[in-house]
Amino acid sequence: MVDYIKWSEEYMENAEIIKSNIDKIQERIKNAPPEKKSTFYELLGKYRTIYYESLKTAEFLRNRSVESGTRCRIM
Repeated sequence: MVDYIKWSEEYMENAEIIKSNIDKIQERIKNAPPEKKSTFYELLGKYRTIYYESLKTAEFLRNRSVESGTRCRIM
C-alpha cells in the first residue's frame, strides 16, 4: 500500500529546501552586478516553478490519501 501522507511530506520537505534556495538567490540578486542579474532572475524563475510544482504535488498526494481511505494528517 502506498503511504500518500509520507510521500506528500517528502514533497513538502523538498519544497522547503527549494524555498531556502530561492531566498539565497534573491539575496544574491541584491548584490549582483547588473550583467549577472538576468542570469539570477532566470534561475529564480526555474526554482519558483519547481517550488510551486512540489507544493501542488504534495497537495495532490495528501488529497489522494483521503480518497484512498488513508487517514489524513494535517501538515
